[in-house]
Amino acid sequence: MSTYVRNEKSISSRIKSLNYLDNIMARREAAQCGAGEALMRNSMGGLACASAANLFVVTGGVLRTPPVSDGALPGIMRAIVLERAAALNIPSQEASIAQKEMDAASEAFLTSALIGVCPLVQIDATPVGNGAPGPVTQALRV
Repeated sequence: MSTYVRNEKSISSRIKSLNYLDNIMARREAAQCGAGEALMRNSMGGLACASAANLFVVTGGVLRTPPVSDGALPGIMRAIVLERAAALNIPSQEASIAQKEMDAASEAFLTSALIGVCPLVQIDATPVGNGAPGPVTQALRV
C-alpha cells in the first residue's frame, strides 16, 4: 500500500494526462519494496486505484470497483470488465472500497489497457483470498 494519496477532487484524476507524479512516486515506492504495483488511497482513506491500473475486488460474491468520484480513472479496460461482468451475470457495482473490505476480499485484480485483467494475489505479503486467481477474475480475463 502506497503512502502517496490519489487526490479524487482533482480534475486530473479523471483524465489521462502527463501529470502522474503521485502515481510515479507510488510505483517507485512499490519497486523499492520489491512489489510490481502500488495500491493508492484517496484523501478520504478509501482505496482508489493502483499506480497504473484500476482496482477490482470480489466480496460476498459481488465484483466492486471504486467510482470515478473516489479517484479512479475511467479506464477503457475498466469499462470493458464492467460490461463483461454484466454479460456474464456477475453482480457488480461501483462503490467505495475501505481497507476492511480489501482485507475480506475473496479475490482481486487490476485492469489497464496494457495489462488486461491481472490477478492481485498478495498485498504487502498478505494473500488476497486463498492467494490464487479466483473464478471471477478468470472469467473476466479478456
